[in-house]
Amino acid sequence: MTEELAVTLSCHKLNGKFDKKIRVTTNDPNKPSVTLVCKGQILEAINVSPKQVYFPRIARTGGDQTKKVVITKGDAGPINLKLKPNKVENLDTKLTEVEPGEKYELEVTIKPPFKTDRIRTQLVLETGVEKAPEAKIVVSATVTPRVTTRPVRFVVPRKAQPNWEQCATLVWDDKGTHKILGATCDDPDLKVTIKEEEGKPQRVCLQVPEGYKAPRGVRNVTIKTDDDISPTVKMQVRFSGARPRRTVPTNRAILPKANAPAKVDRTKGKAVTKDETTKLDEETEESGEKPASPIKLRKKDAPEKQKDSTKKSN
Repeated sequence: MTEELAVTLSCHKLNGKFDKKIRVTTNDPNKPSVTLVCKGQILEAINVSPKQVYFPRIARTGGDQTKKVVITKGDAGPINLKLKPNKVENLDTKLTEVEPGEKYELEVTIKPPFKTDRIRTQLVLETGVEKAPEAKIVVSATVTPRVTTRPVRFVVPRKAQPNWEQCATLVWDDKGTHKILGATCDDPDLKVTIKEEEGKPQRVCLQVPEGYKAPRGVRNVTIKTDDDISPTVKMQVRFSGARPRRTVPTNRAILPKANAPAKVDRTKGKAVTKDETTKLDEETEESGEKPASPIKLRKKDAPEKQKDSTKKSN
């Protein structure tokens, strides 16, 4: 008996040669499972080096930065590249043909001013190859923030003392003077104030009131400034120390503590409680009877010795 198995492969994240295993279960008791190997090679219209363009930690007040990408023909023959227009304001691109149909160079330039802290986009190339008409190159950049906080976040102990306080300052990347206008917290129980001292930068202070119970999760402080580029700055409020335990319901029965072992009333042959035992001892003393001696258990070999003595007497 022969069966056909259709396999659909997603090539979105595959490059070059690949090797995938497929496990098939059967009703054959001798071979309950069979492992098939799927091998192949992804054909690409172009080869790009590097695959992505990344600009790490760009200074917001710095100048232009440029990176170069080399593009060569792939598995489908000669290429005829054309770059589609880019919509990112801070990005300039220039495509140059080095060897006709064989090799190109792409220059990617990123330039200020930067309105965001992160830039990510895709450059789209027309390849001139019928089976793969377009190719994409990812461009990303990380820009240093215009405003930073020191410390980075507020950290509140879960068992903070009454009126515990922590303060933070804002640092701008330019030489201008900016002012903090106000600050609020999304937790109304936490108090946020702006403190000013002559000759010192403004401070944003977070205060914990008496009897405050630290919640689970994170809170945020929003700081308003007179800076048109960064009118608001956010700081996280985290809570350190052990978290409060959640109450977990249980179905286990809570058993009472075991009482002292019951004593036996040898005159009546029943178990009695501690109070009844005391009463029984008092009655025995009044009657003048001797209290019953406790029963001693014989050792395991005692019956065997008794049998031996019986045989000898016979």
